[in-house]
Amino acid sequence: MIIFDSSPLIHLTQIGKLKYIISVFKNLVIPQAVYEEVVEKGIKKNYSDAIIIQNHINNKEILIKRTVIPPFLQNALHPGEREALALAINNKSEALLILDEKKARLIARENQVVIHGTLGILLILFEENVIDPNKYHLSLRLYADRGWISLSLYEKYRKEVKYNE
Repeated sequence: MIIFDSSPLIHLTQIGKLKYIISVFKNLVIPQAVYEEVVEKGIKKNYSDAIIIQNHINNKEILIKRTVIPPFLQNALHPGEREALALAINNKSEALLILDEKKARLIARENQVVIHGTLGILLILFEENVIDPNKYHLSLRLYADRGWISLSLYEKYRKEVKYNE
């Protein structure tokens, strides 16, 4: 089960990678709070990524799950991060949590949850031969051009894959 927090789901959809992720990971899940934030609020604002995500939910390619929040998470984090982390903790043996926020990643590591960030997912798409080096670098640049990552992180992931010019 791959569990998404809001930001990575939005960002990967905006750079056109959601369909590729669905092709690699057959069991995509979002918690109810992520659905409300990304899809419900996004559709009200007429965001195209919200409509794309809703279509994948309608096609049962992304599932919405509710979860019990452990007491230590009750007042921690943003609702989407809190629920995504709780869902991962409650399904630890089968969960891969996708999130970018530093505090949430720290809590995940403390609870032995397997995590990746948005850039890690792009790298997996390349390693699984779903995207070629050119698409990997284009995706990386699109992500960076929107100001979603630091220059040092961009450089680290840029060097992971040899670029075919």
